[in-house]
Amino acid sequence: MPPKTPPAQGFSPFPPVDRRIPEISPQVARQAVAWLIDLQAAGTDAALHEGFDRWRQADPAHERAWRHIEAVNARFGHLASPLGSALAQAALTQPASPKRRQAIKLLVGALFTGGTLLAAHRHTPWPVWVADERSATGERRRLQLADGSRLLLNSDTAVNIAFSAKTREVQLLRGEILVDTGRDEAYAPARRFVVKTPHGELVPIGTRFAVRLHADRTRLDVFAGAVEIRPTADQRRLTVDAGESAEFAEPAVLATGPADADRIAWQDGMLVASRMRLADFVAELDRHRRGRLRCDPAIAELRISGSFPLAEPERILDALRSTLPVEIHYVTRYWATVRPAHRS
Repeated sequence: MPPKTPPAQGFSPFPPVDRRIPEISPQVARQAVAWLIDLQAAGTDAALHEGFDRWRQADPAHERAWRHIEAVNARFGHLASPLGSALAQAALTQPASPKRRQAIKLLVGALFTGGTLLAAHRHTPWPVWVADERSATGERRRLQLADGSRLLLNSDTAVNIAFSAKTREVQLLRGEILVDTGRDEAYAPARRFVVKTPHGELVPIGTRFAVRLHADRTRLDVFAGAVEIRPTADQRRLTVDAGESAEFAEPAVLATGPADADRIAWQDGMLVASRMRLADFVAELDRHRRGRLRCDPAIAELRISGSFPLAEPERILDALRSTLPVEIHYVTRYWATVRPAHRS
């Protein structure tokens, strides 16, 4: 066996995550979801359970589909989640009704692809709820994928991970990730690695890079290798090399510039600012703090510099009070505004 390579900079060893999606036909997926809805409403109906067992044993594809549903449902099947609520509502619809067919269509999208609900519910939290991997506010999570690639999820981040015989795909639904791509030694040639956002695709070439999803654009910072940007609505391509960054959206690349290592100081639990606008600093801190933190427009252009530990956001707010003419106004413990200090 070849010797194991040491972990890439910025990461530590951790168990692998395998997110291969089973190859399931749309027809089988619809059947599996229909059984899920029926079983939700059936209770202890012995005849229905016997029919379900016969369907499950009739074809290996049926079993693969059901095992995939079980895996997703185990994470998000409780009634407090969007998936649990949708199942409960679907179970109350009449068999063969238009509402039942629509419920099946949406649940197939959520359970097997995520795409239907991403398009239909872009302004709802559903895609984030049913994401393969998530990090909570203030949390940073390290993942190792089955091909050896490593992901670091920043605070409040959600991704879907789908491996097939041809591609390795990471879909960024919210937040920010730092990626070290693996060699994919089990496949020859190696499968294409791609990071998808609503604004386009990123195809790396043996690289280390960060991707941040904003509401209206995606930002890329490349620290090793190179990454090709493929905007959704533009046939042109742009290769971003190590030490460079770019922002893109529909229809094309918006801006390029140097990569900023300070932007990924969060991997070490730090927020680094160099003459950063106070409004931008507060918005960044808000990503790592529970509740809501806002900046009064009257002081938005004040500048701040320094390195701040993200594990202690309230101490950062204390530091703002001691270094800038500002005060922190709390409506509740979690809802706060940085505003101009009152002077006597």
